[in-house]
Amino acid sequence: MSDMIVREVEALAGLDLEGLRAAWRARYGCPPPLRSGELLRLMLAWRIQAEAFGALDRESKRRLKRRGATEAEG
Repeated sequence: MSDMIVREVEALAGLDLEGLRAAWRARYGCPPPLRSGELLRLMLAWRIQAEAFGALDRESKRRLKRRGATEAEG
């Protein structure tokens, strides 16, 4: 992973909820979709990495979807 991306994601750990909301607004120009600080932190980290390196490919999404359905049924 690029050092810049690592530092950006690690910096999220030091932000409180208001800091995370401000980071979201600065990055995406709209209010964050979540009220949970932990979920917002995870979503920001995922999006930062996905924008830098690409999101999940179609096969990975399919496998995760299938696995989720199996666990929910069991």
